[in-house]
Order: sequence, then structure tokens, then C-alpha cells
Amino acid sequence: MNLKVNFIIGITLLTITSLCSCSKSPLCWGDDKNKGLIASTVNINQLNCGSQDQVDEKQYVIDSDEEYYGLISNYIYCDSSDLPEVDFVKYTLLGQYATGGCEVKFIREVIDNPDSKEYIYSIKVRDCGSCQSLRFDMNWVLVPKLPEYYNVRFEINH
Repeated sequence: MNLKVNFIIGITLLTITSLCSCSKSPLCWGDDKNKGLIASTVNINQLNCGSQDQVDEKQYVIDSDEEYYGLISNYIYCDSSDLPEVDFVKYTLLGQYATGGCEVKFIREVIDNPDSKEYIYSIKVRDCGSCQSLRFDMNWVLVPKLPEYYNVRFEINH
């Protein structure tokens, strides 16, 4: 009888462990998502370009070529010719640093609040697994050109 109880407990623990692992958790299924005003993501997280310490906890609102190419001058070993083209007449580039553990999905959303004259850029971080933090991202997104006299409010939800 004791062997049977130990077997059931062992199978139960194995099942719970496999369901809570990174690749099996429903929170980790699928890709990062963009909602609201986001036209697209922009990949400027170049390999060997700068370091996590340089972007940690930073937020960016970039409205011009000068700001965009000036950003890269703050990084070591970066080549501005590798940056994707951005039409700053039509778009504003927003960046918000976020991190998560083991496997993570970022749910990004930008909404327009005309009453407060602001875009609200929120990122929901979906972590799964119990390993140490492995992913960080600046979450660069293009949104319609920020209207005059507007601000951007950044929010991160874990």
C-alpha cells in the first residue's frame, strides 16, 4: 500500500512539474502581441550592440531622424547603417525597457487618450517557468505621429 501511495504522489508531482515548465505553460504559447495604435515593432536590438546596463529602465519617445541616429551613438560597436528605416513624418518610435524570467511574452498596447492629450504605452509581461531572468527587450514600436502637445505615459504590468 505504501508503494502505491508513493507511486501516485510521484506521478502527481511529475505531472505538475511538466505543466508548470516554460514550454508547457499556456501563458507562454504564441508570440508577443501588439494592440491598439501600434503599426509595427522595430528591431533595433542589434547583436553585440551596447549592453543591458545602458538601456535598463529607460523609456524613449523618438520623433526625428536626429534623435533616432543620435540614439545609436550612445552604444558601443553599433553601426547606424544597420538601423531599419523609419518615416518620422508619419510615425513616432516608442521604446520601453521590460524584462521577464525564463520564457516571457510581451503584450504591448498603445492607446490615445485625447482628454489628457497623451498616448498610453502599456506592456503586460507574461512570465512562465521558475528559472532566472533571461529575456530583456526595449519593446520598440511605431505608432502614428504623436500629435502636437501630446505626452506619452509608460506603464508596465507584471
